[in-house]
Amino acid sequence: MAMHETEEEQIEALKKWWADNGRAVMLGLLLGVALILGWRFWGDHQRTQAEEASSLYESLIEGMGVESDAAALLPLQTQLGRNYADTPYASLAALAMAKLYVSQYDMKAAQRQLSWVLENEADESLGQVARLRLGRILLAVGEKEKALKLAKAPYSEAFFADVAELQGDALLALGRLDEARLAYQEALSAPIAIGDRQGLQMKYDDLKGVQAADSAS
Repeated sequence: MAMHETEEEQIEALKKWWADNGRAVMLGLLLGVALILGWRFWGDHQRTQAEEASSLYESLIEGMGVESDAAALLPLQTQLGRNYADTPYASLAALAMAKLYVSQYDMKAAQRQLSWVLENEADESLGQVARLRLGRILLAVGEKEKALKLAKAPYSEAFFADVAELQGDALLALGRLDEARLAYQEALSAPIAIGDRQGLQMKYDDLKGVQAADSAS
């Protein structure tokens, strides 16, 4: 009989606990399920976005192989930038379009593409590539101070030699020869080799020769 009363008391206690806490438990369970489903949906959405963006980017690159008219390719790149800006493919497409514009001597259009990458940076490395290329274009169109400013921005070690060379080019254009020579020297001594090391060495040697001639005179 005592055991029966104890069981009855336990049942009543459980009923009371459920009455007091049941709503919170159910809400917690529903929230947990919603979070799991939401996470899975987000993961699926991200994968779908990446696959669609990759397909568009491949179409753009294939198009560049047969089409030299940037205006004909721009819709693909615009679609990537509008709908897939949070994927690296949008930045890669803008970098590719900028390169095409440079080959057609449309520096303003190239600048717009590279500036877009910097404003919508989905990948840090791609942002650094865009900054470096934009610096080179600015230097080419005579914006020497702006080019130097971009060259002095933070970069990872992998870009050290290229950045030091850009600094040297900008400083040379500004007439700051001693600083330019030091920048070229740093680029030459970088642990990661630069693309056109021979060209860089020629810049350094020429500048060194000019300074030696100035000192002799």
